[in-house]
Amino acid sequence: MKRMQWLQSKILPHSHLIKLTINRTQEGDLMQLNLEQKKLIQMEPAGHCLIKGVAGSGKTTVAVHRIPYLMDHYCYEKEDQILLVTFNKTLLNYIKYLYDKVENPESQLGMAEIMNQEVKVDIRTIDSIVFKYYRRICSRDEIKIASNTEKYRLMSKAIHLLGERENTPKVIHQKNTRFLLDEVEWIDACLIDTLEDYQQVDRIGRASNMMEKTPQKLLKNSEVRRAIYELKELYQQLLEKEGLADFRQMNREALKAPVKKEETYTHIIIDESQDLTKAQLEMIKRMHRPKQYASITFKPEGQSLWFMDEERRK
Repeated sequence: MKRMQWLQSKILPHSHLIKLTINRTQEGDLMQLNLEQKKLIQMEPAGHCLIKGVAGSGKTTVAVHRIPYLMDHYCYEKEDQILLVTFNKTLLNYIKYLYDKVENPESQLGMAEIMNQEVKVDIRTIDSIVFKYYRRICSRDEIKIASNTEKYRLMSKAIHLLGERENTPKVIHQKNTRFLLDEVEWIDACLIDTLEDYQQVDRIGRASNMMEKTPQKLLKNSEVRRAIYELKELYQQLLEKEGLADFRQMNREALKAPVKKEETYTHIIIDESQDLTKAQLEMIKRMHRPKQYASITFKPEGQSLWFMDEERRK
């Protein structure tokens, strides 16, 4: 709920919400467009539209077929472009598969035709987008992404170094390495810039995997949070010393890079977006070109699909 409220208030604040639902399609008809899907595909942009659907209800199919409809009806200018963002590098092949299997009207464009149209359609992973803009501002000639093994090793080292200091809270312990690494990455993903901000942010239920006799939540304005934030800074110093970059940090730094006008999109569709961080959402927001007929389509938590369209200016 909080993520939905943030999306509505930060990405496109001047919009309204419409709720629609996709029901599960009958077995054997998963690759055919039903009436509900066709209605959603051809829906006129008119503010936020939340489409709820259970797994297998065809939400990705709706998103894929939304592309040619937007091209035909809501790309009026030569500068209008469409971006499909995903976490899966094989999504393009899956999209082609959908286009081969769905029941297409004669006027429906195939994927090969879409990619050759005057309206530019880009299909990118969120990581490739972040890396592009991070590379733009990074002073290093070569960027090496830290592996999970390297991150775990350096976090263990940071825990050891911090643990040697006096009055270090018991939570800073090797048994909690995974928890502490997750917490440090969460801080970066949420664009928390200062210890003061971290001390005040709500953080409940993050201590369940820690060793016994540790708090079940990270109390605000506590020594535990101060130590974790100090651990974060130490960990990042170790990464930098070894010439490594962490994707969460890259997301954060990428937001400092300029986005050229020709790199913005009138329509953005995000597949599997339930794992988007605040930093990644901000990156996508910066790539969006606000227009009267512009839109952002994405799936938040709960396997739902959001159509976020800028409210019409009167």
